[in-house]
Amino acid sequence: MKVAQLARLHAAIDSQLGQRVMIKPQSSGGYVVGATDPQRPEMEITAYVSRGASVVNASGATPGDVNARLRFSADTAKIKTSALPYAVEEGDLVQLLDVDGAPTLRVSRTAPFGTNRTLLFLVGTAR
Repeated sequence: MKVAQLARLHAAIDSQLGQRVMIKPQSSGGYVVGATDPQRPEMEITAYVSRGASVVNASGATPGDVNARLRFSADTAKIKTSALPYAVEEGDLVQLLDVDGAPTLRVSRTAPFGTNRTLLFLVGTAR
């Protein structure tokens, strides 16, 4: 399969299975935290979004240890790395445009995923 055909196939799959998201870069460093980053414009792209809560039952190794039930967000978004002219960073905002109410989540960390994808770990935000 030729490279151009493969690129068209990926684009068609992304448009059918992906969701529209708005990447909203935020400035950080020095005295500025949480302000819009003027060097990186907001951009709408397609991402594979997975939302849900996770629960982990944690217990001690010996009798009498505390047992705990930990609840946390398991929201992630996989984006095509080449879809943006800049890297998404910790603290940037991601607005889910195809979800009711278009919630905005904050990037808690990023990780490479395959050859041309980045996995964004998302947490809720008060904004």
